Amino acid sequence: MELTIINTFTDQPFKGNPAAVCLLTGECDSEWMQRIAKEINMPVTAFIQPHNGEWKLRWFTPFIEIPICGHGTLASSFFLWDKGYVPRNQPIAYQTKSGLLTAKFVDGMVQLEFPSLREKETTAPDLLIKALGVVPAYVGQNKWNL
Repeated sequence: MELTIINTFTDQPFKGNPAAVCLLTGECDSEWMQRIAKEINMPVTAFIQPHNGEWKLRWFTPFIEIPICGHGTLASSFFLWDKGYVPRNQPIAYQTKSGLLTAKFVDGMVQLEFPSLREKETTAPDLLIKALGVVPAYVGQNKWNL
């Protein structure tokens, strides 16, 4: 297992949004990954593992597994390119619980493509109206969020 801490959205040490990236060499169970994430105590720990020419990717906070994480995916991609596991001119395909995610290195930046989640119109919950201070003209909801 290889473990690295990467600060995303910055080029300065101890700035940005930190994520731990853990490269796995084999299958590990969710409980073990959760214990590692709790021990590391970063906002997110990304677990990556090579799988049939692609990569498996899962994200854990110190308390729960989360279905998708932008900065954890950025950190994972930077790690794979920086350490030479994937050439920078080659895109990375991640298999996740949220579906296929891809990353490309374009003009010195990481470009991510997340699955599109269609929303359906829904009624605004009272708590949303209270938080916004207005009744929204439209509220959509997908499987995760309003």
